[in-house]
Amino acid sequence: MSDDLLVQIASLPDRDNVVVEIFQSDRQLAEVYYESEEEGVRIQIFPLKDGVIDLDLTDFISALIKVKSNLMNC
Repeated sequence: MSDDLLVQIASLPDRDNVVVEIFQSDRQLAEVYYESEEEGVRIQIFPLKDGVIDLDLTDFISALIKVKSNLMNC
C-alpha cells in the first residue's frame, strides 16, 4: 500500500525556524519543527474532524526519515 506522502520544507511567518510539512494528497497531516535545544524536535499532527487518518506504517516512517534529514540539513 502506498499513501503517496509528500514531505516539503516550508518557511512560515509565525516560526523562527523552517518547518517540514507532511501531506497526503492535498491534506496536511503533520508539521515537524525544531523548537529549541531544551524542547528538541516537535511534531504537530492535524487530525481529521470527521474520521481517522489511516496510513501505511512503512510510508509514514519513510516520510519521517525524510523529515529528519531535511531538518538536519537546514
